[in-house]
Amino acid sequence: YEVVAGNSRFDGSVEVGKDSIPALVRVMSDAEARVAAAIENIQRANLTPIEEAWHCVRLLADSGNDHSEVCRKLGWSRKLLDSRVLLSKCCDEVATALVNGQIKLGHAELLAPLVPDEQRSICKAIIDRELTVAAARDRLMQLTPLISTARFDTSECAGCEHNSQRYSDLFSASVGEAKCQYRACWNKKTEELIQVKLIEAEADYGLVHTDLTLPADGFVLLAANGPAGVGTAQMNACMSCPRYGAVVSTSQGREGDVAGGYCFDKNCHADHVKAYQLVVAEANGETVAEEEAAGAVGTDAAKKPAPVAGKKGPDSSAKGKAKPQEIKRSIKKVAFGMYG
Repeated sequence: YEVVAGNSRFDGSVEVGKDSIPALVRVMSDAEARVAAAIENIQRANLTPIEEAWHCVRLLADSGNDHSEVCRKLGWSRKLLDSRVLLSKCCDEVATALVNGQIKLGHAELLAPLVPDEQRSICKAIIDRELTVAAARDRLMQLTPLISTARFDTSECAGCEHNSQRYSDLFSASVGEAKCQYRACWNKKTEELIQVKLIEAEADYGLVHTDLTLPADGFVLLAANGPAGVGTAQMNACMSCPRYGAVVSTSQGREGDVAGGYCFDKNCHADHVKAYQLVVAEANGETVAEEEAAGAVGTDAAKKPAPVAGKKGPDSSAKGKAKPQEIKRSIKKVAFGMYG
């Protein structure tokens, strides 16, 4: 014989020397015995919520995950059962803290959807800083991003256990609806998106950088006209240059955005801008000093010496450069458009 329910009463009877006590003797399988023991334990008034959660998990396992049947046996609502099942996801440290009274049920409900490592670190912070449930919720809301703001495909997020929308109506404390509470997964998906965008942009532009791999002033957007323009013909030539390409953003809220049309050689760009400004001035009958033309794109261009005829420089190849007569033709078109 094995005591399935009533172990405390049985042990007490043995201690006081009773020879017999009233009992029901039944033939039961191991699974049926576990269900009976779990129900008897859950019905005790002194169980903690986390202990109820562990018993619920056992009941579901032995009931073939028949939630309706478990609710019937316990006399519980589906909402209460689901909240206890989710609470069972608390790691050992959080469960112990709850049982020992170091955190409240609301704290545990906030931590349950997180991955174990995050549960441990945040639980420790809650205890060390003596954060209330409301303060902990506010802090988590700042750290957990809205899934609707994700730049990646969120189709898998709908059924994810770390999506706060799944349990916002189950717990008394939650961080709100449709927030991701698995930062490592969020970061991984974002990084994967950026890598895909880099590959796609490379196919379109050839040379691609992220904004993290470039200095803040390490690239310049090409323009055909205006004070920093290089002319239409030169701009078309620049588009075939190996230093022409795109930038993929990694900044928050713009992850994966691709911006093309950039020149990654600012000195070469400055030379072309200077040449364009001089030809524009000539076409308009004006006189512009080279230093003044160079000033349109910054001091770096002004300091760079002009190429010496017959001497090859680091960028003296024909590739990526427009012929002087092509530049003049395009300049005249611009001038006629401005003054004609």
